[in-house]
Amino acid sequence: MLSIYNFINERAKLDHNVNEKLTSNSFMTNERLSLNNNTKLFSYKYHPNTLEELRSIIDQRLIANLNILKNTTIDLNDIDVSKIDNFFNLFNVFRDKLYLIDISKWNTTNVEFMSSMFNDCRKLRSIGNVSKWNVSNVIDFGRMFYNCKSLENMEPYLNNWKVNDDKLSKSHRPFRNMFFGCPKTIKDSITWYKET
Repeated sequence: MLSIYNFINERAKLDHNVNEKLTSNSFMTNERLSLNNNTKLFSYKYHPNTLEELRSIIDQRLIANLNILKNTTIDLNDIDVSKIDNFFNLFNVFRDKLYLIDISKWNTTNVEFMSSMFNDCRKLRSIGNVSKWNVSNVIDFGRMFYNCKSLENMEPYLNNWKVNDDKLSKSHRPFRNMFFGCPKTIKDSITWYKET
């Protein structure tokens, strides 16, 4: 557990602006209303503008719940991610402590890079019903679920995604190792997935 705290502290030191924003809560507001993927009003508590701000919020939320991570779904749907276009390595720092999270209501319309988002999260069992995620702007899914050995019942949700071949053509290998190390049933049942 100590190594997680050290890693997060080092990450925060690298970006002094993130530290200042965390102190002033400038990207956090009290219950501002926004639209989610279902176009219903949804109340967000956090409004990060950058990947580093998003990581800092997630780090804080998961650290606050370290003692219940194994058996409780941590709901992260109160984070407005609509301004973020890159989810690279988003949950990497908690890869050994991540079991159940719910990010089903995240607005992913502007995301171009989901590469390594859950890289090596070996204990991750679920991220919620992400069937309504808009992934039409994603260029790179490489290693997104790399070595996520414990994922359960994600096939119906992932099969609902509508990938954009024009966007994917901008990446040399847009699906490289996306499901490497995952249960075989996931890779074999995703209709849009093309091994690269």
